[in-house]
Amino acid sequence: MNRKTKDALTRAAQIHQKGCVTISLNTHRTGPDYLKDAILLKNLLKQAGLRLTSELGVKVAQATMAKLEAMAEGIDHAHNMESLVLFANTEFSGHVKLPIAVTDRVTIDHTFATRDLFRALHQKTEYYVLALSRDQARLFEAFNGNIVEELKGDFPVLNDVAGSDAAKQVMDRDWNTLVKEYFNQVDKALVKVLNEHPLPVVLATEARNVDHYRKVADKKEFIAASFNPSRQNLTPLHLVDEAWNAYAPVVKAKYDQRSQALEKAASAGKLFSDHNDIWKAIQEGKGETLFVREGLFQPAVLNNGHVELLPAEEREMRGAVDDIIDEMIERNRASGGDAVFVSGKDLDPYNGLALVTRY
Repeated sequence: MNRKTKDALTRAAQIHQKGCVTISLNTHRTGPDYLKDAILLKNLLKQAGLRLTSELGVKVAQATMAKLEAMAEGIDHAHNMESLVLFANTEFSGHVKLPIAVTDRVTIDHTFATRDLFRALHQKTEYYVLALSRDQARLFEAFNGNIVEELKGDFPVLNDVAGSDAAKQVMDRDWNTLVKEYFNQVDKALVKVLNEHPLPVVLATEARNVDHYRKVADKKEFIAASFNPSRQNLTPLHLVDEAWNAYAPVVKAKYDQRSQALEKAASAGKLFSDHNDIWKAIQEGKGETLFVREGLFQPAVLNNGHVELLPAEEREMRGAVDDIIDEMIERNRASGGDAVFVSGKDLDPYNGLALVTRY
């Protein structure tokens, strides 16, 4: 998922022209609920068509809708994740399935609304689960408590270092040496995956294996947590669920550190919460981290660099930017900044939006 999301974000972020349509919708992993997803998508497509015709004319609407409808026809809703995002204009189209909840909406602007892709890439809750026994090792990609996929290729790694006559070899050599050889094989396979797509690793194994594996691991810094599964042969779903219980406290600790940055920045005079102050700081390249309350969207008009916020019902009438926050995220990212999406009430004192600046 993450590699596809990153590719989609890169392509979509490079496009700047009128009529960029983004359709975001929540979906379902299992039936019969996923049967509702096609209906919701159809309704959002209809909404997109009406808006395109009204705002950009019949010719642009027909060309763009042809791409959107062709994509919709090719989507297998039986293999949906938590959400789906479609991008299209007269020259480009693409879609991606995400393991995060989104807000069902249609956005039409001069850029694509890439906030949800960015959020999926930067929530820092995607990780690998390395299920390691002394017989075999399997590797899973997960997001929060949900399984994304089991990685194949070099995995699973079977323990064949003892050969066919295991008893004889154990007599000839120390058992710990054989285990070390096997764990080395597993680690080489893991390192190949981490080199291509680095993520934290949660080690699912007996307690006695943890130290042995850490000693041979070439990338120890990626081992974020470990736990002893409640029983052998857990299903992937239950394995990832237990892995999340072990990794969630690590994620929360990192999140708390980022949240504390708000208080420190406010004390140091490096925090802005007014939309115009935030916009100006981002334009000047001062933005470090933009904190955004999840689900916050804000139409606005830009007049000579001034941000005028609009109620949702005036968006089409005023020719507004569909979501000024998405614009802020994009421009801050282009200047080397990042974004943190916050649930709960931490951003209530800042009306849901705050920027920590570099200076």
